[in-house]
Amino acid sequence: ASLLEHPKTAEIIAQESITDLLVFKPTKRIERIAKKLDLPLINPSATLADTVEQKISQIAWLEEDAELLPAYDVKCCEDITFTGEPFILQFNRSHTGGGTHLITTKKELRALTKHFPKREARLMTYINGPMFTVNAIVTKDDVLAPNMSYQITGIRPFTDIAFATVGNDWALPHDMLSLNEEEQITDIIERIGFRLQEAGWLGI
Repeated sequence: ASLLEHPKTAEIIAQESITDLLVFKPTKRIERIAKKLDLPLINPSATLADTVEQKISQIAWLEEDAELLPAYDVKCCEDITFTGEPFILQFNRSHTGGGTHLITTKKELRALTKHFPKREARLMTYINGPMFTVNAIVTKDDVLAPNMSYQITGIRPFTDIAFATVGNDWALPHDMLSLNEEEQITDIIERIGFRLQEAGWLGI
């Protein structure tokens, strides 16, 4: 947003005859600045992006497709109890795994609930296994799914957060996944992709 507000930016826009703009992540502030510059954003709206990406609002947005998620619940942190089974706790806003926590002990849960007692969180069944990422593209007419990648997470010294993403491997999924698993992933991509399309999403 600060870069977009810089005086040089307006000069470059005029010099290059730029008529529209694509940003990495749309926000309300960026939308206001772009409007002031009379520069249409070709991103999906910030409101739609927030609704889809945030961990709690996306449950309602997904409607019947929420069944694709692991078993989940939404609770205020102070109401969460540890039953002895590991689980995933996700705060509503999270990026590259920073707000995703694997809870395996009462002590780990207390550390979070002590600092954020009133914060809502999504709780999900913990599935121990590899993680894969697909950056699909939604157009007006289709959902395009390029090659999926193995998501490299939690490797020291790059991070001390278990689910923080530190890289991707695009060759590994073909060695790790069966044809049936790849077909299941393709089905998920299409279901979510066409739901995004109906909501007016365009782009990655």
